[in-house]
Amino acid sequence: FALVAVGLVVRSVALTSINVLWPLYLASRYGWDATSYSYLLFGMSLVGVGCMGSYPVLEAMLGRAGGQAGRVHTATVCTMIAAAASLVAFYDGPGTHLFLAGNIGLGLVMRTALDLLEPGLKSIGSFYVTQLGQAFGFMGLLAGVGEQIGNIGATWLYEIRPELPFQVVGGMLVVSAGLLVVLGVRARGEEHVELEHISQEEEDEDVEPLLSALSSVHLDESSIRSRVPRAMSQ
Repeated sequence: FALVAVGLVVRSVALTSINVLWPLYLASRYGWDATSYSYLLFGMSLVGVGCMGSYPVLEAMLGRAGGQAGRVHTATVCTMIAAAASLVAFYDGPGTHLFLAGNIGLGLVMRTALDLLEPGLKSIGSFYVTQLGQAFGFMGLLAGVGEQIGNIGATWLYEIRPELPFQVVGGMLVVSAGLLVVLGVRARGEEHVELEHISQEEEDEDVEPLLSALSSVHLDESSIRSRVPRAMSQ
């Protein structure tokens, strides 16, 4: 659960950073005004709604292994996509229309991946706890901690250099993806052990009727000795 907690905090930091700093970045870098960003914000809202509806389909496609390992694999892919988009979208290049289009496109990809990551991480985290109410409350607390880190830390980094907070967030997402890979390996190992245990129980269930049938057919030694000569004489 600790690995999932790190992922939730990092995801919240990344989401807060792009929500707060992206309009400032577009205004300072490309001269966008509030009206221009409002159109982008509307598109981001539509993307968020679409992500919530398409997550089960995405999990079915990426999490083909099924079970906990499949959910971890889906979250890992989303985290890697968000990390790559954050590192590439906010590259310190010339302020041309080509770089603007790339920034908008990859920024939307990053936001989409972060939206898809939230239900996946919460689903993974709920697997390791018994009290779901307490678990979701604690995960909400982790998201709040990430928001505060994003509001304070990302803004401070932005004052140093506008691209710096997005690059730091990208690095944090890379670390989070690595932790999810470790969690995925562990989940696959646990599921493999569980499948072996179930297979062994099924084999035992198949053998028990045969053993009971053999035990019911009991011939003592004297009976066998008396029947062998008769069979030979015939």
